Amino acid sequence: MAEPTQLVLTVANAVGVPIAATADVLVRRGAEWSHNHPGLSLPSTIPLPAGFIQVTIDATAADHGEERLTLTYFADQGRWEASNPSCTIDTQDSLVNVTVPLGRIRFAPVVMLSDDLRVPATASAVQPFQPGAVLVTQQGYRTINLDVEERVRVLSAKAIGDPNSPGWDRFRWNEQRVKLSDRGNWLVLEYGDMTGQLGALRHVVGVWAPHTYTGDAPPVVVQITPNTRLPYYPSDRLPYTGAYPYGCVAAPGAAVDKATSTVALRDCRQAYVELPANRSLGQYKVVYQLYAARPDIFDGPHGPIVITPSPPLIAGVGPLRSPFDHPEGLGRLVAEVLRFLVAHKLTLPNAVGGLSVRFKGSTAYLSGTRPASPAIGVPTKTLTTLLCHSAGVVPVMSLANNLANRATFPRGFPRALWGGKNDYCDANWTNLWVVDGVASPGGIGVPSAGSPAARTWKTWLGRRGRRAVLVYTPSGLGGPIAPELISGITAPPAGKAGNIEEGASQNVRWLRMSYTYLRADPSQNPADLRPAFGGLSDTAEQSHNKIYEFGVGYAARP
Repeated sequence: MAEPTQLVLTVANAVGVPIAATADVLVRRGAEWSHNHPGLSLPSTIPLPAGFIQVTIDATAADHGEERLTLTYFADQGRWEASNPSCTIDTQDSLVNVTVPLGRIRFAPVVMLSDDLRVPATASAVQPFQPGAVLVTQQGYRTINLDVEERVRVLSAKAIGDPNSPGWDRFRWNEQRVKLSDRGNWLVLEYGDMTGQLGALRHVVGVWAPHTYTGDAPPVVVQITPNTRLPYYPSDRLPYTGAYPYGCVAAPGAAVDKATSTVALRDCRQAYVELPANRSLGQYKVVYQLYAARPDIFDGPHGPIVITPSPPLIAGVGPLRSPFDHPEGLGRLVAEVLRFLVAHKLTLPNAVGGLSVRFKGSTAYLSGTRPASPAIGVPTKTLTTLLCHSAGVVPVMSLANNLANRATFPRGFPRALWGGKNDYCDANWTNLWVVDGVASPGGIGVPSAGSPAARTWKTWLGRRGRRAVLVYTPSGLGGPIAPELISGITAPPAGKAGNIEEGASQNVRWLRMSYTYLRADPSQNPADLRPAFGGLSDTAEQSHNKIYEFGVGYAARP
């Protein structure tokens, strides 16, 4: 193999499009000698003198984060290692082409405040307390504890058991114990404007980042949540005023000190930050459901990447879903997250070891070590699953329709910064999981015969290799499932637990149950088991939410 004598340096964005950038480059041989090349306009060609060992690159580009990386060349083996493995290295004889991807995602700023801090009792969705950053403790993100081992039961792919059972035997199920602390990290990230200004256009995103995954295509689950709404989420406007994304609201029933008209910070919710965490790790335990459903592939440090945007509630408009209701926009988010995870060695394919997120003051940092890595680049192939619940079905339907119609990119979001051609939510989008998908007005998302939802899903399923799982209660569908999606429903006679039906075709699986099927006497809930049945007096809305605790693991079954 010819010794490299020249390096061509290019900078690209997360979806691989070259962008204008500058770089400082230092070529050296240990402490013996170094050649400095400051302020290069890229792309640029850098000479590599004989005997060089390392190339350090500091790259910057407008509207993107900076990156520093060091490339080490082992002449006796003719190979390279990279401190930032998201770059790519292509060697052609003595010419080395290096591409460094820059991103628009960063750790969200953090702040440590005492839970005893008194904040105005008026902290509400109208006038939230604004700490200006994510609340953390010495142990980690507030409300997050990955050290707890959970007992998780997951419905079988053929889920119907005995409809007369007072408890779990109404289903078929398996049980797994899941502990996450040694499997990966929970991250709160900001995606968008990198200036850090209060009104900057950005989205807060929660990410479960496993230490590793099997194969070359990472499994990615993008979770689209129900609508953010008053009074649970403070409304904001564009440009933001600070209510989004870090505003805190007093929890219902918070104790008010009448002398000072204040409440303790511990009694406040940081609503937008806690939304992805509650869905992924808290009440609904989506990440736990995924590990419990697929122990065959999610074992030890191997796991799924779970991405959950937290949409701001814009006063007079509603939740801001753009640009994630467009395939390019949501795909760019996936690409940005992947680039961030690989660049920081948080998630690497078939790797050993792992890093841990720690906090010191207002800084997030990574502790631990991982073995040296070659340059692997940002994965371009993924196994993408879109997961939605309740009104989250609306932006997912928009996504599918925009994919079919090749819609124009959303206004207000420059395509070069928020989009760009990619396959993450196009050709790579192979799984759709809809759990009680329904929204007002008019029952948007109801998969009845001839409905817009049925037409949308049938069109999406037209590409080979795609599959859908739909899990419903009467909230989402009162009549029969659209025959264009599935036929041949199995429905045993109603029992003491209520009604249940299931069916499967080549690419669709269906499960629906009555509200009562999700309710039981408290004595039927084994200690420390997730999920628990709802109470016998639960409302329809409570059961509509409860199905998400059962439905995700079922959907993940092979």
